[in-house]
Amino acid sequence: MKNLLKKCVLSFGILMASFWTLKAQNTLILNSNFLSKPDTSWVFTPENYNSAKSYPLVFMLHGWDANYKQWNKIAGLQQYANDYQFVIVCPDGLNDSWYLNSPEVKNSQFESFFIKELYPKILANYSINVSKIFITGLSMGGHGALTIFFKNLDLFLSAGSTSGVLDMRVCAHRFGIPKLLGEKSARNELRYLDFSAISLVKNMIGKTKPFIFDCGTEDFFFPSNQEFYKVCEGLKIPVNYSSSEGKHDNKYWQKTIRLHMDFFKELAK
Repeated sequence: MKNLLKKCVLSFGILMASFWTLKAQNTLILNSNFLSKPDTSWVFTPENYNSAKSYPLVFMLHGWDANYKQWNKIAGLQQYANDYQFVIVCPDGLNDSWYLNSPEVKNSQFESFFIKELYPKILANYSINVSKIFITGLSMGGHGALTIFFKNLDLFLSAGSTSGVLDMRVCAHRFGIPKLLGEKSARNELRYLDFSAISLVKNMIGKTKPFIFDCGTEDFFFPSNQEFYKVCEGLKIPVNYSSSEGKHDNKYWQKTIRLHMDFFKELAK
């Protein structure tokens, strides 16, 4: 009888653990007026999530040719949600949307989807402290995080980029960019610049919202990240910039995402 009781208690404990795991990670699928197909987001809440409290929120944008699962594979986001007591949202950038409103493709308006549909949906369904909302990303997602931040400063406390594509001209003929912005030429080079963080950062002049970015010294985007930092210095824009040994890979991002989360946690105090 005692053994049976122990088994029942153990089974109940496993069942409750499964319940909390399911509760802590949710899948959100949104049909959009701005995209060619529904967008899927993974939402991670702390396992002790309590709707009577309000939580900081961080959006994490994945890289090119990946999806909403990428960050979790790299970092194990449930543990991050638990450790930092943040709600974490990972939308799907639809492989190569570049998180922008394309002037060439009518149903590829990701920024509008993010600002007008996803962002308010998260606030409506989760208990969020609206004064403590952040956005970060890797590679293509670093581009998306900073450009969305620079264009919508009232919606975020801060932002980050790791190994970000901060000047679209650097890879103008690759990664699906010509489809979205048109083939790069002398005539439309200004368009590429207009969609780049290195140009949009001027929106930060006079603002008191520091942001964070980094890039590995062996990364092919390292020179343009260095140039971005020089632009920030020239404009006297407060930034947290770091570079260390590393390539454009998961090993580097496993290290840097914790730097971003520590930075955001400090701002959220």
